[in-house]
Amino acid sequence: EGIDALTIDPEAFYETTNLTSISFPARLAEMDLQILNQFSKLSTLEVEAGGINYSSMNNMICNGTGSAILYAPRSVSGEFKVPQGVREIGAKAFADRPALTKVIVPAYVNTIGDGAFRNSVGITEVIIEGSRNNNLTIGANAFAGCKELSSVIFQGNGTATPDAGETVIGTGAFSGDAKLKNLVYENGTNITQIGANAFANCTSLDEAYIPATVSSVGSNAYSGCSGVLEVTFAPNGKEITFGNNVFAGCVKLTTVNLPASIQSFANGVFAGCDELREI
Repeated sequence: EGIDALTIDPEAFYETTNLTSISFPARLAEMDLQILNQFSKLSTLEVEAGGINYSSMNNMICNGTGSAILYAPRSVSGEFKVPQGVREIGAKAFADRPALTKVIVPAYVNTIGDGAFRNSVGITEVIIEGSRNNNLTIGANAFAGCKELSSVIFQGNGTATPDAGETVIGTGAFSGDAKLKNLVYENGTNITQIGANAFANCTSLDEAYIPATVSSVGSNAYSGCSGVLEVTFAPNGKEITFGNNVFAGCVKLTTVNLPASIQSFANGVFAGCDELREI
């Protein structure tokens, strides 16, 4: 094993596909973990204890301290709840994992990385747990392309007072999730930003609900949501900064509940909403 740091070249496993078990030495220092995706049968994944850069947990590769999950094998399946002590789901860590069906993100998680669960086509439900004291960032395209995803629940604390921790829904976080219909913000959630394209082309949504804690809605956030009938702003909300074309192409939109706190819109916010009758 030696004491020298180990770097694994991206071509190290070229045309090797049938591995079922890999154990890395503690001296592993650098590796593009995405090259492991070629091993569809990989079920055992370990890093020797004592490593500085990497560790392992439940057949997942983590950073050295175990606070961030960096890679899960393609064989991961069923319900996944982020384990205690993990603060971050790394970029693409669970992307293209077709056997995943449900994801639970506890209140101790700070970051869901860019593309973390992207194109995991078996996921039907995502629960973001509430009573949150720390901020949460849901990264760009974190759940984009999860074509069976039908329910996303942001749990609150059950009171009228928002959680201390703020939640940011990033660019394209749920974009293209065509079966998403049940999008719930429970009492006490503290959603502060809805990013550009966050729910774009979620064609099964029938309502776009903007919580009172939101201060920013990005461009095209709900564009192409062809099933949306109503846009509802929670009462006693903040002044909101809108991007362009936020609700563009919501072709069935008929009603917008517009509160007094909204002072201006950007270009094309309701572009192409030809059925809009009531504001």
